[in-house]
Amino acid sequence: MIKLCVKKTIQALGSFNGQIMKDFYYILGVGADSTLSEIKDAYRKLSVKFHPDLNPGDEYFEGRFREINEAYQTLSDPQNRMDIRCGIKKGAGRIDHACHKRSGSRKASRPSPV
Repeated sequence: MIKLCVKKTIQALGSFNGQIMKDFYYILGVGADSTLSEIKDAYRKLSVKFHPDLNPGDEYFEGRFREINEAYQTLSDPQNRMDIRCGIKKGAGRIDHACHKRSGSRKASRPSPV
């Protein structure tokens, strides 16, 4: 029963080679609909708060600072943001085509000959 719950949780969060994808929006404390300036403001505030130079020798602050930097680097790139919204991790091999809409109209498909 526990294994089933863990498996469903991993599927809900998304996974890549057995690793759970990080929620970069949660790390920065912003919503998925945040603008780039809101993300930047949250990054600056958190990076000052958790900067290792202000908290020397504390491994928690160093790790948190690395997470904050990774989240900002990922979310500051528009392509990465779109991929995250669609639940795609590079190399995962699965693409939600509903998220990546093609521009232009699609031609009507021909009926198959009987």
